[in-house]
Amino acid sequence: DQDIPLPPEKEPTAFDSSSRFAVNGVISGWTTVLQYMREGERWIIYVPWASAYGSDGSSSGGIPGYSTLIFDILLTDVVN
Repeated sequence: DQDIPLPPEKEPTAFDSSSRFAVNGVISGWTTVLQYMREGERWIIYVPWASAYGSDGSSSGGIPGYSTLIFDILLTDVVN
């Protein structure tokens, strides 16, 4: 996936702006993947429902249960 070009520079939106978070504060699928990524890598990941929000879905109700999630991740920085 490293050869997939990034979109041209544009103003960030709620969907493509940078985020900071603790590795242990995300769904288990992200926790697993982030341990293998290196700074500067871009991965497209598929997170099966069991490693995402399970059969109950997200607490906000925005993601139904049994949902497989797809993310396009660019890891720019790791902060300890």
